[in-house]
Amino acid sequence: IARLKVAAACHVTLEGTPIIFYGTEVGLSQYDDAHKENSYARPPMLWGEQQDKDLLAYYRLLLQLRRERPALRYGERITLPADTIKLSEATREQVGAYVRQWQEESLLIVLNNSEQEAKLSILLGEVAGYKTITTLRNLLDVNEGREVYVKDGLLEMTLPAMTAAILA
Repeated sequence: IARLKVAAACHVTLEGTPIIFYGTEVGLSQYDDAHKENSYARPPMLWGEQQDKDLLAYYRLLLQLRRERPALRYGERITLPADTIKLSEATREQVGAYVRQWQEESLLIVLNNSEQEAKLSILLGEVAGYKTITTLRNLLDVNEGREVYVKDGLLEMTLPAMTAAILA
C-alpha cells in the first residue's frame, strides 16, 4: 500500500487530469493483465470493512489538495535534481523532486519510491522564489505538521521509505 500511495501522489501532482480506475482508492487490485481477458481482469468493488480506509483517506486528501491548489491543476512542472546522501545508485533512481508553479503559488513535490529512508539535498536556487530562508510544511503530513527549511535556495530533508511530500 505504501508504494501505491507514492504512485498516487505522483499521479495527482503531475500535469493532466488524474484518472483513477474504480476501487484503486480503496485497495482493489487486478487479478490479471487486462489485455489478456478484460472481463476478468478487475474483481468486483470492495465495500464496507473490505476497503482500506487509510488509503481512501489518503486519496481524498490528495484530491482535496488538487482542488484547493491551482498549481496542481494548471502549473508548470519544473524537474529538480535531488541529491541523495549515502544511497546506492538503484535507490537514487527511485527518488525524485519537482516544483509545480502557477502564478504566485509554488509547490515542491518530493517522492521516495525506494525501500530506504532518503536523506536529500535539493538545490532550488531561484526556482519559485526559494532563494531566501523559507519554511515549508508537508501538506500530506496533516497530523504531524512537520516543517522543513530552505536556506539560500538549498533544501535538506529526510524522507522515509516509500513516502511522498507536497511542500508549501
